[in-house]
Amino acid sequence: MKMKKFEILSFLLLVFIPGILLTADLPEKKTTAIIPENAKLEHLFTRSAAIKGGLTEGPAVAPDGSIFFSDISMNKDGGAGMILRYDPRAGKTTVFKTDSGKSNGLMFDAAGRLVGCQGADYGKRRLVSWNIQTGEEVELAGKFNGKRFNAPNDLVIDRAGRIYFTDPRYVGHENRELKNRAVYRVDGAGAVREITREVRKPNGIALSPDEKTLYVADHDNGTDRIDPAVAPPKQGEMKLYAFSLDDRGLATGKRKTLVDFGQEVGIDGMTIDSRGHLYLALRSSTRPGILIIDPAGKELGHIPTRGAPGLPAGAEALPSNCVFGRGYQADTLYVTVDTSLYSIRLNTLGHHLPTLRQRELLTVLRKEFVAITPGSGPYPASFEMGRKGGPASEAPPRTVKLEGSFEVARYEVPQDLWQAVMGFNPSRWKGKRNSVEVLDLAEAGRFCECATELMRSAGLISAAERVRLPSEAEWEYFARAGSATLYSFGDDAGKLGDYAWFHGNAAGNDPPVGVKKPNPWGLYDIHGYLWEWCADPGHPDYRQAPAGSGAWVAGGIPGRGVLRGGSWKDNAPSLSSTFRRLAPDTLRDDAVGLRCVLSR
Repeated sequence: MKMKKFEILSFLLLVFIPGILLTADLPEKKTTAIIPENAKLEHLFTRSAAIKGGLTEGPAVAPDGSIFFSDISMNKDGGAGMILRYDPRAGKTTVFKTDSGKSNGLMFDAAGRLVGCQGADYGKRRLVSWNIQTGEEVELAGKFNGKRFNAPNDLVIDRAGRIYFTDPRYVGHENRELKNRAVYRVDGAGAVREITREVRKPNGIALSPDEKTLYVADHDNGTDRIDPAVAPPKQGEMKLYAFSLDDRGLATGKRKTLVDFGQEVGIDGMTIDSRGHLYLALRSSTRPGILIIDPAGKELGHIPTRGAPGLPAGAEALPSNCVFGRGYQADTLYVTVDTSLYSIRLNTLGHHLPTLRQRELLTVLRKEFVAITPGSGPYPASFEMGRKGGPASEAPPRTVKLEGSFEVARYEVPQDLWQAVMGFNPSRWKGKRNSVEVLDLAEAGRFCECATELMRSAGLISAAERVRLPSEAEWEYFARAGSATLYSFGDDAGKLGDYAWFHGNAAGNDPPVGVKKPNPWGLYDIHGYLWEWCADPGHPDYRQAPAGSGAWVAGGIPGRGVLRGGSWKDNAPSLSSTFRRLAPDTLRDDAVGLRCVLSR
């Protein structure tokens, strides 16, 4: 960070970021619907290539947040299909593979490889992976018991890296070698195991977040083009099944029917959110769209695709599949409809397993949390918040009783961790272990939500634990570290240089986290370096403040948040343990970051 004495970068600059809507870690509204009021599908892409028939399918989100999806032709002249890539930050769609081998369902594994199902009808009828940097294609499985698959359709990958996939047969001139249409699993060594054949034509597939339930769509539409001499079969089962999985990931007990669509056309692909709700691509001509249900099969919402903007004339508006974005777009659902791609913002976050890089850095984060147990050891059960004789915003002083144990991150969130979780780095002063900056309150809250979901998926924290922003009271409690002085080390501002980056010593490049001395509880950069967002909305002072240590929500100033700790731009008074700065919650500045808390 190159210090400019009279730098004209207003700390109160308001910069609005389209698309970041969630607030920080404030109490969730109990009545919030999954589909926001007036939410609509946004048109992103429609096929322009000279391909007749077919559809877009199998959207998958890459570690960087881009969306890969299949563009399937339905005849030989249309080729073997393509794989396209949509970049949400650039808003552009490009071709990843001109010959996809008739790819259908796609998903990224933990190593960042794109895994796909290649179907029949001039396709390769196998499970493969692609290196998205080089385009190299590798076969993962092509046969079961020496016989070629029918037409692999859709897939899901579990924590162990095992790939569950469906193998129906809808179209294809090729000879059929397997008598059964089934659900299979490819294990790490390439061994193929049959999971179930209790599905007439298995199509879409998903795993519950705890991986104890496997969901499979039965989409027996009465077409298969297998034997032209025989009359086509009639439409069969259109259902969504749930299979219980044991500790080995194998189906146990009887299948359970969650939804029976009867004579209506049922669902194709599906995805799942962090709460275990399912998002089903419903191809019914009377009600096409994304059907949202809970794990018991209860309908929670419906996103209609009929009338979606940008569809070509005559399009049926039938969805084929869907997937949630990652990081800053974790609440964005991408939907393939006919030969188009759409997105819609929802009031939920998608469920994703962490990549190897995310797991590595989140494991580091987990180890860096410091346990705080008020009333035990060096941690007092209560403390006096604010001070006499200071700014009006720090008065009147109040006694705060801590409301239970929690853990606090030893460091501010570094840029490499932010980049891995959110998919981009907003910082002005780049450095992988530098603290991330230039982020507003909503982005700080979104990081905590995404980190929570990924750490739960990785087994780093329990389902009852969550990563969040600290309340103001918690922040001052762990900043003081048992002290009653201006700073955690005393009242002598002359010692700040040992503990903090601030206006007096911040010339030069932005340092990595943890260069200065920690406070008595082992927390680094509490004073200086970057301002840190708190969960509370802004209050001008402590009048009518509650006695507890939770986020003080009632009566907050709309659109205002609270920053604590001071920064590299500030003088000594702003770096005290009690100093508060009220700022627009949309503020994005290269002196603003965050520190996380972990609690139940």
